[in-house]
Amino acid sequence: MTYNSFVFRDKAFQLAYAIEKLEIEIPLNDFLKNNSASIEDFQQSFNFFQSFSIEVKTGWIKDVLILYPLHQGAPTKLSLSLCEWAAISAHFPLMLKFRGKYFNKLAEEALGRVEQTSSIDCFGQNHLAQNKSKFMASAATAFREKVFQLEEHIFCKTPLKLEVQRDIIKSFPFRVIFLEGRLVLVHENLELKNLSTLDIEKIQTLSELDTDISTPKHTLLDANDFITKMRAIGEKEERLVLKILSQAHVDLSPNYYFLGNPFLTTNYKGELIWAATVEDSQELFEWLYAMRPYVEILDPTNLIKKYIEFEKNHKMLALKKTG
Repeated sequence: MTYNSFVFRDKAFQLAYAIEKLEIEIPLNDFLKNNSASIEDFQQSFNFFQSFSIEVKTGWIKDVLILYPLHQGAPTKLSLSLCEWAAISAHFPLMLKFRGKYFNKLAEEALGRVEQTSSIDCFGQNHLAQNKSKFMASAATAFREKVFQLEEHIFCKTPLKLEVQRDIIKSFPFRVIFLEGRLVLVHENLELKNLSTLDIEKIQTLSELDTDISTPKHTLLDANDFITKMRAIGEKEERLVLKILSQAHVDLSPNYYFLGNPFLTTNYKGELIWAATVEDSQELFEWLYAMRPYVEILDPTNLIKKYIEFEKNHKMLALKKTG
């Protein structure tokens, strides 16, 4: 059995991790029972450690076989430069297909510890670190899974076959964004060669498309221009201007929110000024509210008034909850 094939054996690999974390001696039968594992699982775990010259010690005490904690010394440590991290993170989208596997869960937990101890925001710019927004946290599990899948396929530039209300659409996905309060997929219909939006809730199934017509006619720039025109039709577009009080504390790339023609500059006082075309929406105000100590809205006036009202209502709701 190879190292790679072992990690795919969920129960045996989970047991190996339990052996690795064992701190006190325990009867082997009790250990297996506690971990819902068999002696065959234990044998596979034993062979795994042995292949790395790590001894899994057992011994008899009054007719009871005892399992002892490992003594393999310091845990393996990995030190990476930013570029090395970026190279490894390029493989993260491939992890999607292993969601639910124990080794994948273990990897995500380990990468989470990297995030906590690193001086660099390793995951902030990474495609898998997304989706911590209030919207996604409250969404149904099946819906979240669908969004995760779409984002991974967008990242990998994968053409898709979408089932939407009994129709099959051959699609090249570009963006997942809020548009008029709904989370939609901006994509190209590969058969019609046009850009359009699809309400994600209406997508029943999605899978990779294996076909000769998978090359899109449009680019991401075309898709962004399409989004701008769609918002202009709804007459909800505004040019938002912010003064950035602390650049280290603001997120100028919010999840699922399209910012048209973003621009960053300094004024004559040396203050940092940021502008972008935005859609007047609940999601916009929630994003601004999350950054409220670190930004000041300079323009437009009507958006400032709406935001002040949003902030007032938000504080009233918070008081009701605490009261």
